[in-house]
Amino acid sequence: MEKYQFDIDTAVTRIKDSDTGEALFASVITNDWHTGTHPNGGYLTSIVLNAMRTILPHPDPILASVYFFNPARPGPATVRIIRLKGAIHGGDTTLTQTNLRKQTNVYSSRIVDSN
Repeated sequence: MEKYQFDIDTAVTRIKDSDTGEALFASVITNDWHTGTHPNGGYLTSIVLNAMRTILPHPDPILASVYFFNPARPGPATVRIIRLKGAIHGGDTTLTQTNLRKQTNVYSSRIVDSN
């Protein structure tokens, strides 16, 4: 099956799981999906959704509420997911990047899947 560039550029790798429902994923934000001088918000959301797809029972969420705190930049990023408890499938996510030994929260969202 042919891989598309967007699929390659939004790929994630699971790096850690915990018993509390938290999962960490690594990704790389590329230079290829910019709006002006910073990576496009839809591109960043796609990276986070790819991480969520690996832990949710359904591949496509019905709701994603997204907040951008700081501009992202090309380079390594970490996606942290905390699963919601109860009847709702979903999780709270944070996309972070480290620059000069300072971790910056770029993105936060709540993503909900159908039951």
